[in-house]
Amino acid sequence: MQEVQTKIRPFELEIVLSVQTYDIDFAGIVSNIVYVRWLEDMTAENLWKIFTFSIE
Repeated sequence: MQEVQTKIRPFELEIVLSVQTYDIDFAGIVSNIVYVRWLEDMTAENLWKIFTFSIE
């Protein structure tokens, strides 16, 4: 019996994020909560792309 090898590709998603002045503190560091917000934005965008449907 021959084994089937599958090549696993990493999940890739690219969106444009706007870095606002309030996202960066006085030391020029982005807050951890901002990273979480960006991840949520990417998750929402991905779900929108996968589960979009048209109402006809």
